[in-house]
Amino acid sequence: MDVGNQIRERRQALGLSQEELAQRLYVSRVTVSHGETNKTLPDVQSMLLLANLFGTTIDEMVRGDVDEMREMVEKDEQQRKAFAIALGAVEVTVIGVLAFMAVAGRDYLDSALRLLLAVLVLASAVVALVARRGGEGREAKSAAELLGAASGDPVEAAQESASANVM
Repeated sequence: MDVGNQIRERRQALGLSQEELAQRLYVSRVTVSHGETNKTLPDVQSMLLLANLFGTTIDEMVRGDVDEMREMVEKDEQQRKAFAIALGAVEVTVIGVLAFMAVAGRDYLDSALRLLLAVLVLASAVVALVARRGGEGREAKSAAELLGAASGDPVEAAQESASANVM
């Protein structure tokens, strides 16, 4: 991505340190550093402040990165769908085992079946946590916001556009 290079070059052209830029954007120096090294994307508010500070537009700053951002949003959408399917499968299995337990009765269940139920409940909890945390979700959200700002569309339209490309 070129956004980080744009930020670094324009910051240096103004003679600002990362710390000074961070103060003007109301973020930490580490956030500026991560943005310049393309570890993260700035959110829309920060991009607006950057564009204003640098005397440019968001469109000029993200030009050339739009396709990469679109891919990031698409990848995030695919991951969400995969997690939803996995979570659904685990939940159906847990419900099936619970239904079997209700029919068979507790007294007749052996310890192996109880252990299976415990494992399924634990797996359901783990899948739910992973699905909710989604490490790249924030980055994809920033990419969707920037796509929306660059194209003049709301974030939802950018996400729908990327989702349409997935299918």
